[in-house]
Amino acid sequence: MNRTIRQEEAFGEYVILLARTFVRLGFYESDFKNRCSDRLIDSIVAWGDLNVVGNCIRAHRSAGADHVCIQVLTATRSRFR
Repeated sequence: MNRTIRQEEAFGEYVILLARTFVRLGFYESDFKNRCSDRLIDSIVAWGDLNVVGNCIRAHRSAGADHVCIQVLTATRSRFR
């Protein structure tokens, strides 16, 4: 799944724009090389079945997030049904 996420151009641009913020949150410059480290992706992308993603969203809300952005990515470029 991390490979699929790295192929999303918008994701890469988003991470680069927020790199300084991520560094302040404890990430390293090396986390931004080669389209982001697994550690960075696993920290900011919820992936898995519905229960896993739902739990991640609830964890963000419990930690104080007042909104959570959700974008569905599939392993293939087919439309989500």
